[in-house]
Amino acid sequence: CAPIQIRIHQIHSARIGSNWSFTSIMFGYITEPLLKLIISTYCPYKSFKAIQSDNPGDDAQWLTFWVVYSLVSIAEGLTEMTISGLVPFYYELVFALYIWMIFFNGAGQIFKIVEPMLGHVESLAAEQLDAQLDKMGDLKAKYSDFSASQVLNDLMANGPAYVQQYGEDAYNKLVGKAAKQAAVEATSPKKDK
Repeated sequence: CAPIQIRIHQIHSARIGSNWSFTSIMFGYITEPLLKLIISTYCPYKSFKAIQSDNPGDDAQWLTFWVVYSLVSIAEGLTEMTISGLVPFYYELVFALYIWMIFFNGAGQIFKIVEPMLGHVESLAAEQLDAQLDKMGDLKAKYSDFSASQVLNDLMANGPAYVQQYGEDAYNKLVGKAAKQAAVEATSPKKDK
């Protein structure tokens, strides 16, 4: 008789679990668009108003929000597919987290926790950013006196070396920009110098 009771309990638990999942997904269709609407309209508006005001406190509040929002978004993007199926009411919890961050200064409280960790990677991030800016400065100096078609010809001739030094993405972006500019130069009337 005990195995039958266990089996009935398992079926009942599975039914409750599936109802949880269904309810969470159903509310996810409501909370996710609502959250996107709030973050894409209300938060930029409040940030804009903070910039216009003379109060430095609201500037700090919204800058803190955007830093924490970025960190939470990255973490959410990395874990959403695995955690959302395991945690009941995942989307509602995420919604509540963002509402707390936006309206109840939760971002400031989270920032106090993550600030020491960010301090550890700050110098590494600054070094990487400086290195990329130096590369961009080198490129600007190298190509500043070239026309777009000359830049394009140079990139095509020295493509492998450029890719090795700056990366394939940088190469493709620069070739695309140079090609567009060369097309504009080719169709625009020649200026006498």
